[in-house]
Amino acid sequence: MTKEKVMEIIKKVEDFEIELDNTLDPDYYEVEFIDGPKNTYFVQQVEGYPELELFFAEFDHVKEVNRKVYTGEMTPEEADDFYQGLNELADQFDFDNVVAYRSPYIADIQWLK
Repeated sequence: MTKEKVMEIIKKVEDFEIELDNTLDPDYYEVEFIDGPKNTYFVQQVEGYPELELFFAEFDHVKEVNRKVYTGEMTPEEADDFYQGLNELADQFDFDNVVAYRSPYIADIQWLK
């Protein structure tokens, strides 16, 4: 699959013309930092393109909660209460913007944003 084809699929996902494959359980990818909280990404395959996984980042307000826990401004229990208050994954992850993709035809994760 060419990069141009991948970008075309990503655009269609972001425009809601193609859906994520909800028949499969999603994956989560974490990037750890020495001097800050980890970033968590939602990873899901695209319907009709099982070889393509798309990554979606958490919203800024969710990252801010993680930062506050890391710096001690918020307890883990308070963060748990925040996460319990989220109704669905769409409240935590920005599904309007693909930030990366992975395919077996490419050696590593390709970050877009």
